[in-house]
Amino acid sequence: MYHWQPRFEFQHPPGSYEQTLAHPVENDKEVNIGISHEHRFAFYFWGRWIAAYDTVSAGNRPHLVSIDWHRDLALPTEQEQDDLESLDISNSNEMSLFCWGYLNPHNDDHVLAAAYKNMIGDVYVLCKQKFANPSEIIDHLGNKHTVNVYREKEALLENLPDDKPVILDLDLDYFTETDSFMGMDADVELSSDQQIYSLLDPDSDFLGKIYQNLFGFTIALEPKFCGGYQNSCSLFKKVDQQLFNPPLLHPAGDWKKTDNEKR
Repeated sequence: MYHWQPRFEFQHPPGSYEQTLAHPVENDKEVNIGISHEHRFAFYFWGRWIAAYDTVSAGNRPHLVSIDWHRDLALPTEQEQDDLESLDISNSNEMSLFCWGYLNPHNDDHVLAAAYKNMIGDVYVLCKQKFANPSEIIDHLGNKHTVNVYREKEALLENLPDDKPVILDLDLDYFTETDSFMGMDADVELSSDQQIYSLLDPDSDFLGKIYQNLFGFTIALEPKFCGGYQNSCSLFKKVDQQLFNPPLLHPAGDWKKTDNEKR
């Protein structure tokens, strides 16, 4: 059988896009934004960004702040650990194929897979799903990564270190309300505009602290868990308008000016 290989470099996973913007706080730096339909494809961007920055040492990996309805904290199996140990994160096509074909399509193991591969530091999750969580994971090099889960942003903010780079990870299904244990229900409702804008207020202490140390930003559309494409697109539009102007993927895309910057 013919063994197909990607013909071109930098083949993003299906339905994924990337844009580089000036850093929201430090104008002499840049920051990458990755957008994907399925949340596990964020793994591709995290690995590529780490591999591209020689200044990010193995002991100073950026912490991950993930905002998600689900906890997405499934531990990698022994087979997945073997796969991760042989993965070359500097090879974009290998990364793209890996997160498409080797990470669980349930989209629940990419966070701790990234920790096991030592692509990220500690994990901070703001989620709505009630579930038991692992408190730590030991990566393939023997490093410990703590896993911290919160229901309120104030608690996460209080415990997030001040002096470490941060990858912000947003799954749009966080802005849904449902009584379903799995966060997917025919009667799912969207969070109010006020709830969305309050969490993603660039002038707030919460987002201000993350912006200060921002290393990268991934956004997962996850229409299946948002109640369909219309809901996902509606949520993305609100997030986009709140944080960016011109909008993401516009040739002149940029961060929305904060009140402090306007003054």
